[in-house]
Amino acid sequence: MKRKCLMNEVDVIKVDPKNTSRIGKEKYTKIKGLSVHYCAAYVINRRGMGFVD
Repeated sequence: MKRKCLMNEVDVIKVDPKNTSRIGKEKYTKIKGLSVHYCAAYVINRRGMGFVD
């Protein structure tokens, strides 16, 4: 994946996925109306942007 990102000039940010499913379930499933897995991806994205949940 790193190679593909380098070829397409996309930055890669490593994020620790610890507790993302739990946080996504508690905070975002009802608000967003999405499954736990999508909400966990949302939390990972927010961490990559520098937000703290």
